[in-house]
Amino acid sequence: MSTSISRNDSEDKQADQVAREILAVLLPRRRTTDDDGPTPDDWPVQLAKIRTAVERRIPIDFIIPGFPCKSPNPAKVAGTLPDEAERVALHVLNEICSQISHVHPPGARVTICSDGHVFTDIIGVDDETIVEYNDALVKMIADEGLSHLSTFDLREIWGDGDFAAKRHQLDTQWAPALDDIRADVKAGGNSARLLRGMTRFMIADTVDWAGTKSQLQKNAKQRAYQLIRFSTAWGNILDIHFPEAVRLSIHPQPRLSPKLGIKLIAPDDDIWTTPWHSVLVYDTSGRPRLTSHAEARAKYVPVHQDGSLSHFIEQPLTGCANAQELP
Repeated sequence: MSTSISRNDSEDKQADQVAREILAVLLPRRRTTDDDGPTPDDWPVQLAKIRTAVERRIPIDFIIPGFPCKSPNPAKVAGTLPDEAERVALHVLNEICSQISHVHPPGARVTICSDGHVFTDIIGVDDETIVEYNDALVKMIADEGLSHLSTFDLREIWGDGDFAAKRHQLDTQWAPALDDIRADVKAGGNSARLLRGMTRFMIADTVDWAGTKSQLQKNAKQRAYQLIRFSTAWGNILDIHFPEAVRLSIHPQPRLSPKLGIKLIAPDDDIWTTPWHSVLVYDTSGRPRLTSHAEARAKYVPVHQDGSLSHFIEQPLTGCANAQELP
């Protein structure tokens, strides 16, 4: 009996160590509003789920809601389809899984839970444009051979109903009441920070606004509240479909959160910047970062691929094609 107990203790310690090493792969890319959370112990929810998969000797499942569509503001993005910014971000996610496989042989996989159809009425992008973006994203994953990645979106939920009907179902059955969100924001903390960040996004994404700045601020804040409601609803749905998965987030998340915020391009990018709200620029050393389309047009050299604007470089580089191949 003592031998059995000793062996189990040893296995527990080993599983815990492996889980910590896996989480340590993610932490350098964490997206947070403060400097807290530099160790696995600051993320107990994620650590527990990872450890369970390690103990069961199965792949680590991650989900990341995001990759909805390109911003409707042409001053921020170069087009409506995934470009070099998404390509690099997808490679980052795939590489994270590859790194984890060195620690945990069953490996890891990421399901990209594209949420564009959830928010289309709020962000002002039609469903057809979002379908084109999602289909192009799936093709990009296949063309790049990113075997650790897959996608999931509103098309796969509730049968053949149209998108408007599915959004109505999300709204009435899965989204929290607006008053509850307002109360949570009033209490401060992460909800208040999220509202401020989403309001800034709504303002920056708005084009051809005919009203005053104060009216735009009010409109953007109202839409930000709805973004939070529908984001919560989408998260509730994902909890049902992926109950064992480790939840990643494109938004900053505080320590002890059930979601781990993660940066998709450079670890030192702005905590709110995403590939679908910006364009990618390679600096003179070939290192990628994100910036607005307006800034990139003014300062950098455009690069086209297959007839479309893909990204920018700081200046013509010797061996620029190599820079484009950076993961």
